[in-house]
Amino acid sequence: MLKHDSPISGIASFGNKYIATAGYDNKIILWDAASGLPLARSWHDHLANQLVFSACGKYLLTSSSDYSARVWALPNLRLIRLFDKHLDDVEGVAFHPTKELVATSCRDSLIRVFDFSGNVLELEGHKADSISVAWDEDGNGLISSSDDGT
Repeated sequence: MLKHDSPISGIASFGNKYIATAGYDNKIILWDAASGLPLARSWHDHLANQLVFSACGKYLLTSSSDYSARVWALPNLRLIRLFDKHLDDVEGVAFHPTKELVATSCRDSLIRVFDFSGNVLELEGHKADSISVAWDEDGNGLISSSDDGT
């Protein structure tokens, strides 16, 4: 049976339809929420850290220690976007609630916002590793956390 071969580092769910897991074995696995059976798997080139579903449930966004974030089409986990402009491990990821934008937090201290064309906006402010990121409810602001205590 398909499973992770090392610790699971992230988990996300989309309603009663999907569960997704990220692991230190580099794997991303999509599970059927009702049956618990695996539907698809894919890989990062290094540790898979965190993941989140898009609001529509058609996409999965993942972060990795391979210095990338990736968008996968569901349910087959087909790679559709690669965001590889990071200088260190990518920890947190967030889909914008209504637009084709993603935000990432990175161990290089920066928060990045990417559009689906690959354009990037780099946000400075943290003095240490950026660990998590989230959009506010209406998508007009970002919230992030860092190892610097902010």
